[in-house]
Amino acid sequence: MIIEGMQGRRQEGRAKERVKGLVNKGMVKRTAKRTPKAPCAHPQRGFTLIEVIVTIVVMAVALLAVANGLQLSTRYSADTLWQTQSVALMQAYMEEIQTRRYDELTPIGGIPPCAPCTVSGALGSEAGEVRSGGVNSFNDVDDYHGLDEQPPRDAQGVARADYPGYRVQVAVTYSTVDFGCGLAASQNGKHIALTITPPGQKALPFSAYRCNF
Repeated sequence: MIIEGMQGRRQEGRAKERVKGLVNKGMVKRTAKRTPKAPCAHPQRGFTLIEVIVTIVVMAVALLAVANGLQLSTRYSADTLWQTQSVALMQAYMEEIQTRRYDELTPIGGIPPCAPCTVSGALGSEAGEVRSGGVNSFNDVDDYHGLDEQPPRDAQGVARADYPGYRVQVAVTYSTVDFGCGLAASQNGKHIALTITPPGQKALPFSAYRCNF
Protein backbone atom coordinates (compact mmCIF):
# COMPACT_ATOMS: atom_id res chain seq x y z
CA MET A 1 0.00 0.00 0.00
CA ILE A 2 2.82 2.40 0.86
CA ILE A 3 4.54 1.58 -2.39
CA GLU A 4 1.34 2.21 -4.39
CA GLY A 5 0.92 5.66 -2.75
CA MET A 6 4.45 6.61 -3.51
CA GLN A 7 4.01 5.54 -7.11
CA GLY A 8 0.82 7.64 -7.41
CA ARG A 9 2.57 10.73 -6.15
CA ARG A 10 5.44 10.14 -8.56
CA GLN A 11 2.98 9.91 -11.48
CA GLU A 12 1.19 13.07 -10.40
CA GLY A 13 4.49 14.92 -10.17
CA ARG A 14 5.54 13.70 -13.60
CA ALA A 15 2.19 14.89 -15.06
CA LYS A 16 2.70 18.36 -13.62
CA GLU A 17 6.22 18.51 -15.01
CA ARG A 18 4.93 17.57 -18.47
CA VAL A 19 2.26 20.30 -18.34
CA LYS A 20 4.85 22.79 -17.18
CA GLY A 21 7.16 21.81 -19.99
CA LEU A 22 4.39 22.18 -22.54
CA VAL A 23 3.57 25.64 -21.17
CA ASN A 24 7.18 26.69 -21.41
CA LYS A 25 7.30 25.50 -25.01
CA GLY A 26 4.17 27.55 -25.85
CA MET A 27 2.02 24.54 -26.61
CA VAL A 28 -0.40 25.27 -23.76
CA LYS A 29 -1.54 28.79 -22.82
CA ARG A 30 -2.34 29.90 -19.34
CA THR A 31 -5.91 31.04 -18.83
CA ALA A 32 -5.99 34.34 -17.00
CA LYS A 33 -8.68 34.87 -14.49
CA ARG A 34 -11.31 37.22 -15.80
CA THR A 35 -12.36 40.08 -13.59
CA PRO A 36 -16.12 40.17 -13.40
CA LYS A 37 -17.58 43.29 -14.97
CA ALA A 38 -19.35 45.70 -12.70
CA PRO A 39 -23.07 45.69 -13.21
CA CYS A 40 -24.23 48.48 -15.46
CA ALA A 41 -26.02 51.34 -13.71
CA HIS A 42 -29.62 51.92 -14.68
CA PRO A 43 -29.91 54.66 -17.30
CA GLN A 44 -31.56 57.93 -16.19
CA ARG A 45 -35.22 58.20 -17.08
CA GLY A 46 -37.50 61.28 -17.32
CA PHE A 47 -40.96 61.94 -15.92
CA THR A 48 -43.87 60.08 -17.30
CA LEU A 49 -46.93 61.90 -18.66
CA ILE A 50 -48.98 60.92 -15.62
CA GLU A 51 -46.34 62.31 -13.25
CA VAL A 52 -46.27 65.59 -15.16
CA ILE A 53 -50.08 65.89 -15.07
CA VAL A 54 -50.21 65.14 -11.34
CA THR A 55 -47.51 67.76 -10.68
CA ILE A 56 -49.40 70.39 -12.68
CA VAL A 57 -52.64 69.64 -10.82
CA VAL A 58 -50.95 69.87 -7.40
CA MET A 59 -49.29 73.17 -8.31
CA ALA A 60 -52.56 74.57 -9.65
CA VAL A 61 -54.37 73.71 -6.41
CA ALA A 62 -51.59 75.28 -4.33
CA LEU A 63 -51.59 78.48 -6.43
CA LEU A 64 -55.38 78.69 -6.20
CA ALA A 65 -55.21 78.46 -2.41
CA VAL A 66 -52.58 81.23 -2.30
CA ALA A 67 -54.67 83.43 -4.63
CA ASN A 68 -57.78 82.94 -2.49
CA GLY A 69 -55.81 83.84 0.63
CA LEU A 70 -54.54 87.05 -0.97
CA GLN A 71 -58.04 87.91 -2.17
CA LEU A 72 -59.51 87.42 1.31
CA SER A 73 -56.73 89.47 2.87
CA THR A 74 -57.34 92.32 0.43
CA ARG A 75 -61.09 92.19 0.97
CA TYR A 76 -60.82 92.20 4.76
CA SER A 77 -58.41 95.13 4.60
CA ALA A 78 -60.94 97.05 2.51
CA ASP A 79 -63.76 96.04 4.89
CA THR A 80 -61.84 97.44 7.83
CA LEU A 81 -61.36 100.74 6.00
CA TRP A 82 -65.01 101.39 5.10
CA GLN A 83 -66.25 100.10 8.46
CA THR A 84 -63.98 102.55 10.26
CA GLN A 85 -65.13 105.40 8.01
CA SER A 86 -68.79 104.44 8.53
CA VAL A 87 -68.44 104.50 12.32
CA ALA A 88 -66.73 107.91 12.19
CA LEU A 89 -69.51 109.24 9.95
CA MET A 90 -72.17 107.84 12.27
CA GLN A 91 -70.58 109.52 15.28
CA ALA A 92 -70.51 112.87 13.47
CA TYR A 93 -74.22 112.68 12.63
CA MET A 94 -75.28 111.39 16.04
CA GLU A 95 -73.34 114.10 17.88
CA GLU A 96 -74.92 116.75 15.68
CA ILE A 97 -78.46 115.43 16.21
CA GLN A 98 -78.03 114.94 19.95
CA THR A 99 -76.95 118.56 20.44
CA ARG A 100 -80.28 119.82 19.10
CA ARG A 101 -83.37 120.47 21.22
CA TYR A 102 -85.58 117.50 21.94
CA ASP A 103 -88.54 119.02 20.12
CA GLU A 104 -89.63 122.18 18.34
CA LEU A 105 -91.77 122.94 21.41
CA THR A 106 -88.94 122.36 23.91
CA PRO A 107 -87.84 125.61 25.58
CA ILE A 108 -84.23 126.70 25.46
CA GLY A 109 -82.29 124.72 28.08
CA GLY A 110 -84.75 121.80 27.90
CA ILE A 111 -86.62 122.68 31.08
CA PRO A 112 -89.47 122.14 31.55
CA PRO A 113 -89.99 119.17 29.16
CA CYS A 114 -92.37 119.86 26.35
CA ALA A 115 -95.90 118.70 27.02
CA PRO A 116 -97.45 118.17 24.63
CA CYS A 117 -94.73 117.70 22.01
CA THR A 118 -95.00 117.60 18.24
CA VAL A 119 -97.48 114.94 17.16
CA SER A 120 -96.03 111.81 15.62
CA GLY A 121 -97.37 112.50 12.15
CA ALA A 122 -95.77 115.95 12.06
CA LEU A 123 -92.19 114.89 12.82
CA GLY A 124 -89.70 116.34 10.39
CA SER A 125 -88.22 119.67 9.45
CA GLU A 126 -90.47 122.70 9.57
CA ALA A 127 -91.06 125.01 6.63
CA GLY A 128 -87.95 126.97 5.72
CA GLU A 129 -85.52 124.71 7.59
CA VAL A 130 -82.71 123.39 5.37
CA ARG A 131 -79.46 121.52 5.71
CA SER A 132 -77.55 122.09 2.49
CA GLY A 133 -75.50 124.62 0.58
CA GLY A 134 -73.50 125.60 3.65
CA VAL A 135 -76.68 126.32 5.64
CA ASN A 136 -78.03 124.19 8.50
CA SER A 137 -81.13 125.53 10.21
CA PHE A 138 -82.21 122.25 11.83
CA ASN A 139 -82.80 123.09 15.52
CA ASP A 140 -84.46 120.00 17.03
CA VAL A 141 -84.02 116.25 16.91
CA ASP A 142 -86.99 115.36 14.72
CA ASP A 143 -85.95 117.89 12.05
CA TYR A 144 -83.61 115.13 10.87
CA HIS A 145 -86.51 112.71 10.33
CA GLY A 146 -86.55 111.67 6.67
CA LEU A 147 -83.04 112.99 5.98
CA ASP A 148 -81.45 111.26 3.00
CA GLU A 149 -78.06 112.55 1.90
CA GLN A 150 -75.64 111.31 -0.73
CA PRO A 151 -72.90 112.42 -0.42
CA PRO A 152 -73.05 113.10 3.34
CA ARG A 153 -72.86 116.68 4.64
CA ASP A 154 -71.17 118.14 7.69
CA ALA A 155 -72.87 120.13 10.45
CA GLN A 156 -72.72 123.28 8.29
CA GLY A 157 -74.54 121.57 5.42
CA VAL A 158 -71.44 121.29 3.22
CA ALA A 159 -70.92 118.10 1.21
CA ARG A 160 -68.10 115.98 2.59
CA ALA A 161 -65.57 115.19 -0.13
CA ASP A 162 -63.93 112.53 2.07
CA TYR A 163 -67.00 110.26 1.81
CA PRO A 164 -67.67 109.81 -1.92
CA GLY A 165 -70.45 107.35 -2.67
CA TYR A 166 -71.66 107.11 0.95
CA ARG A 167 -75.36 107.48 1.74
CA VAL A 168 -76.85 108.58 5.08
CA GLN A 169 -80.50 108.13 6.05
CA VAL A 170 -82.17 109.22 9.30
CA ALA A 171 -85.52 108.29 10.82
CA VAL A 172 -86.81 109.76 14.10
CA THR A 173 -89.83 108.25 15.87
CA TYR A 174 -91.36 108.32 19.32
CA SER A 175 -90.63 105.33 21.51
CA THR A 176 -92.64 104.01 24.44
CA VAL A 177 -89.53 102.66 26.19
CA ASP A 178 -88.66 104.53 29.38
CA PHE A 179 -84.84 104.51 28.80
CA GLY A 180 -84.36 105.02 32.56
CA CYS A 181 -85.30 108.69 32.25
CA GLY A 182 -88.14 108.39 34.72
CA LEU A 183 -90.61 109.53 32.06
CA ALA A 184 -93.55 107.29 31.21
CA ALA A 185 -95.43 109.30 28.57
CA SER A 186 -95.17 108.08 24.98
CA GLN A 187 -93.71 111.41 23.77
CA ASN A 188 -90.91 111.50 26.32
CA GLY A 189 -88.41 109.50 24.26
CA LYS A 190 -87.31 109.61 20.63
CA HIS A 191 -85.60 106.82 18.75
CA ILE A 192 -82.99 107.98 16.24
CA ALA A 193 -82.33 105.37 13.54
CA LEU A 194 -79.30 106.13 11.40
CA THR A 195 -78.46 104.05 8.34
CA ILE A 196 -75.14 104.38 6.52
CA THR A 197 -74.56 102.65 3.19
CA PRO A 198 -70.92 102.58 2.02
CA PRO A 199 -70.34 102.39 -1.74
CA GLY A 200 -70.92 98.85 -2.98
CA GLN A 201 -71.66 97.54 0.52
CA LYS A 202 -74.67 96.59 2.60
CA ALA A 203 -76.44 99.19 4.74
CA LEU A 204 -75.18 99.55 8.31
CA PRO A 205 -77.87 100.40 10.89
CA PHE A 206 -77.16 102.45 14.03
CA SER A 207 -79.51 103.76 16.67
CA ALA A 208 -79.62 106.13 19.63
CA TYR A 209 -82.25 107.57 21.99
CA ARG A 210 -83.01 111.02 23.26
CA CYS A 211 -85.11 111.82 26.31
CA ASN A 212 -87.48 114.75 26.69
CA PHE A 213 -85.31 117.41 28.27
